[in-house]
Amino acid sequence: MLNLIDTPFSYYGSYMAIAFYDYHLSYHGIITNPKGDGLYLKSVKGKSRDCTGVFKLIPYCNGKEADYSIVYDYHEIKLIGKQFIIKICFVNDSNVILHVKGKNISLVLDTLPQSKYDYSLKLNDGTEDYYVINSYKSQTKYFVSCSKDMNLKQQYADDMQGSSESKFEINGDEFDIIVQDIPTHINKREKIAFTYEKYAQHAKNYFEEYSLRFPKPLSQYSQTYVDAIYTTWSATVKPEGLLKRYSTYISNTFFPGIWSWDHCFNSIGLMGSDNELAYNNMMIVYDFQDQYGQLPGSMNDSNIHWNFAKPPIQGLFISKMMQDIDFDENQYEDIYDKLYKQINYWLEYHDCNNDGIPEYHHGNDSGYDNSTVFINNFVVDSPDLTAYLIRGLETLEKIALLLHKDYLKIQSQKKKLIELFKEHFIVDDCIIARETVTQKIIKSDSILPYASLVIAKYLPENIVSKMINELKTEFMTEYGFATEKTTSPFYESDGYWRGPIWASEMIVLIDSLDEIGENELVKEIIIKFLNIIKREGFAENFDAQTGTGLRDPAYTWTSSGFIYLHNKLKKIIEKSSL
Repeated sequence: MLNLIDTPFSYYGSYMAIAFYDYHLSYHGIITNPKGDGLYLKSVKGKSRDCTGVFKLIPYCNGKEADYSIVYDYHEIKLIGKQFIIKICFVNDSNVILHVKGKNISLVLDTLPQSKYDYSLKLNDGTEDYYVINSYKSQTKYFVSCSKDMNLKQQYADDMQGSSESKFEINGDEFDIIVQDIPTHINKREKIAFTYEKYAQHAKNYFEEYSLRFPKPLSQYSQTYVDAIYTTWSATVKPEGLLKRYSTYISNTFFPGIWSWDHCFNSIGLMGSDNELAYNNMMIVYDFQDQYGQLPGSMNDSNIHWNFAKPPIQGLFISKMMQDIDFDENQYEDIYDKLYKQINYWLEYHDCNNDGIPEYHHGNDSGYDNSTVFINNFVVDSPDLTAYLIRGLETLEKIALLLHKDYLKIQSQKKKLIELFKEHFIVDDCIIARETVTQKIIKSDSILPYASLVIAKYLPENIVSKMINELKTEFMTEYGFATEKTTSPFYESDGYWRGPIWASEMIVLIDSLDEIGENELVKEIIIKFLNIIKREGFAENFDAQTGTGLRDPAYTWTSSGFIYLHNKLKKIIEKSSL
């Protein structure tokens, strides 16, 4: 079951999340500059790293800060103390309601001023007071309303441009508070009745109805499956700011944004269950495509980052989606045009020596940020890149046929790139990477070159057999495929792409092996990986030798990847029982 230390509480479409910070247990980025352990409402707007606390919620009994336990479900948080209970749920994607009941209780909302312009203010609409939190540090503003009188205690900064301390205090045996996320500079709040139980029931029904859109899970994974749905669902944000469609962030913990290959894994986890969101997750990055065809490395509601690209896996993943989603003609036209531009960008603008083989300019471009393929040089001809483009051209060819376009040019381009791949990357029956400028062969124990198994059907059988054998004997552990051979001098248990297992590489390799008929191996690896996720949760990556979850504990390509691989395993089991 999920917990608030690892998985923030949120709601489909919302940019608000609630998390419990524990100095000893929390991943370091869940709350930026926390003010001690406790429950925080935070914003996932504005930054592609870190999330600042909008306020810390502190209950007091008889004038003393009170201890409490937490009960956390998909629709509600309960803080239970000796003399009180505080219940929290979402009214909708813009409003959170708190219901407080107890004896001699007061509640403090500490807004944690950290920047020059953090402050709170009092307004009145002619009938009642309400307040605004100007959370400049999180690039957000909030209305706060209460069924009881609120006391704003604020210490203004010397220059009167912000505050050094700003707290709300509410006293009473029973009261409700509503916090509304303000998208811009509006000063008219949405008036919402203080009817907590009604909203809690609606929130419960809303998620339950959504979860029922997914296939019934295998019994041994039933709890983890629903947890996975919630993790992806709750990290989905509505169109706002730069984002023009619903899209799923990679995390509400440390990575509040969209990275231009992570989004593909969210798409395939959702396909067949929420096809609209699956499509939007795939196309969101193309909303930012430039005139050359490049996709930004990452984006969110407020920022776009162009310094790095990410591996062009979109064509491969669109072909997976085509198996489960009936795209209409307009969607296919849109996909075709944008995918064509993207592939052309890599072939035209990422091939500095004009040899027909595109290159990465940094490990970040490959997605395997610190892979040992890049240990001596940033600029690398890596075989996976060309392999992904071949699969992208294959997808373009399929769509061209569906749209009655001329596919022969694409087919010819694909065949030419396949031959270039064989000439450039196969040396002594091995798949290798090269330094782009010198063409020197790179010696590495990274799994990255093995991602080129995505084009196994175009490669010599002896090469494919050798790659599969090396995966089984040199990379496979009890939990999946290590990203660096465990015997490598550069292997690190928590070395990011120098050892740990990732959902992304697992899915790419599992599907590649499945395509070439490695049925038993595929089933074995899926079970290994699902079991470690069941044990450790939806971590960013996993220690290859112990299975321990590492880094961000609520990563959506892991939760969506779990859904995808679970559904794949279920089909394998059902097929074998026929």
